Amino acid sequence: MEHYNLLNHNYNYYEYYFWFFGLINNITFILLMSASESLMPNQVGIIGFCAILPGLLLKLSIPYWINYDICNYKNRVLFLTGIYITGYLMISLINNIYLKLTGIILSSIASAICETTFIPIASMISNKAISYWSSGSGFAGPIAAGYYILMTSILNMSTNTTILALIWIPFVILGLFYKLRFRQNIEYLDYRNVSEIELQSWTCNYIIPLFLVYLFEYFINLALLPRIINFNGNTIDIKKYYPIYNIIYQFGVLISRSIKLIFPSININKLYIFPLLQFINLVLFTFICIYKFIPSIEIIYGIIFYEGLIGGMGYLFTFNKIKNMVPDDKKELCSSITTIGDVSGQTFAAFFTILIDKLL
Repeated sequence: MEHYNLLNHNYNYYEYYFWFFGLINNITFILLMSASESLMPNQVGIIGFCAILPGLLLKLSIPYWINYDICNYKNRVLFLTGIYITGYLMISLINNIYLKLTGIILSSIASAICETTFIPIASMISNKAISYWSSGSGFAGPIAAGYYILMTSILNMSTNTTILALIWIPFVILGLFYKLRFRQNIEYLDYRNVSEIELQSWTCNYIIPLFLVYLFEYFINLALLPRIINFNGNTIDIKKYYPIYNIIYQFGVLISRSIKLIFPSININKLYIFPLLQFINLVLFTFICIYKFIPSIEIIYGIIFYEGLIGGMGYLFTFNKIKNMVPDDKKELCSSITTIGDVSGQTFAAFFTILIDKLL
């Protein structure tokens, strides 16, 4: 089988490409979350579910297709480019809600393929490549959320036009990948040599803490933040303020995911600290929703920013630990499988959000 081994090549010059890969991969998801109230009012959970679940199913199937020649990196990037573009067209040009949801599903699949392609490549290059990916995915938040506010609130463009205007960005992934690919070596890596003990270790050390961070984080974002609308007896318009909530959260993610580019010596290997802190945030936001004791929206902004910081660090230091701790010949599979953690946490959060939307 064809496989790309980057371990024996000097790729330091191309590490910054991964900033763009991470940025572009996350932009679509953040844009859809920012636009969710406009696409389907009071149904944020359904959009979140369609934007997350297909990616989870694809990642769960990784061991069954990753070794096939047809699933090499070149074909993956070509495929994700095509379905990204198809998804953009369906979301922005078709008014039927079910076809829009189909476009969101296609975007979810493309994002999952992108993540399970470029995170493993980055993990075989250097910690800096991982940091660039993480930073780029962090920058995607405020860029996408800010872009949505600019287009819809300031320039008064429709949500459909706002989404369609970004249809060109998948081609950037394709172009950068081909520039990187020209310098790749081909080597077979046999994933069947991974033992059951190693899989159990990866699950406990990487997948579960990442799953819990994203479960708590996205339940806050999807289920609780849209219900924080009362301050001192005044009710805010959540359609106006939810994108603001989102961009503040994304700034927190941006800063924490970029921290190793500024302070490269920082390492946090006790990964369970992040779900613990995020669970405390979940409890706090739940009490805020029930008892409405926060007098000012500015306080909510600060807590949301802190929530983003915790989530971003959980993501960054998980893949940083894989780079440092997992043997070179197992890094690709370990990092690919670990991406199940974040998307499964998002999926369960979206599912619980739908239940709450139906019950309340």
